[in-house]
Amino acid sequence: MGKNITNTRFGFHQLPNKLLKLQNAKLPKIKIVNCEAKEVNFTETNLSEGIFTNTDFDSSVFFKTNLTKSDFRGAKNYNIDMRYNTLQKTHFSSPEVLSLLNSLDIVID
Repeated sequence: MGKNITNTRFGFHQLPNKLLKLQNAKLPKIKIVNCEAKEVNFTETNLSEGIFTNTDFDSSVFFKTNLTKSDFRGAKNYNIDMRYNTLQKTHFSSPEVLSLLNSLDIVID
């Protein structure tokens, strides 16, 4: 996978191996595509209309994050608590979308 984050106002060519903190950032329409975005802290970050397709978010933190109209199709290993993040018209794909139910403390048979 490539390691490319781009945005008209913000971008990386490669993600650092250690925890990346993007707390309180305003990054609407950011693109993190075909990337390993592991251990990234997105707390209180505006990622609305972002594109995150085919990205691995292993151990990343989403808390009070605005994900309105964002695209997570093909993304994996994200842990997004629906109670503490804004998800309106956000796109996900199966079967990974089922991970959104983890925060609800329910049992699915």
